[in-house]
Amino acid sequence: MPDTGNNVGLHFGQGFTVSMASNKRILNITRNYWLKPSQAFRGIENCSCVWLEEGVSVRDLSLAESIAARNVQAKVREPLSVAEIPGITFDRETNWTLVSQANRFVDSKSQAQA
Repeated sequence: MPDTGNNVGLHFGQGFTVSMASNKRILNITRNYWLKPSQAFRGIENCSCVWLEEGVSVRDLSLAESIAARNVQAKVREPLSVAEIPGITFDRETNWTLVSQANRFVDSKSQAQA
């Protein structure tokens, strides 16, 4: 397709911008068909495809590659480096005791207002 010179900057993911013509299509090599840029970006964001040549062509990821890419993406987006805050642990009995005490408190306040 000829470039018309109407360059549009498309923002994707973790802060990089791809500048391309608004009518440009991206080739999916695996399936041998053309995609809109937004479809290609969505596929990359969903970890179902990867760039072969950025802004020009993509290929589908295998199931194993897709799972690995999703795991990497999840680690990058994880806000905490550890699952629990150091020094705080979950104690089921203590937490259920606190919940039951809170429920009794709320019930006593609602009965007092009634």
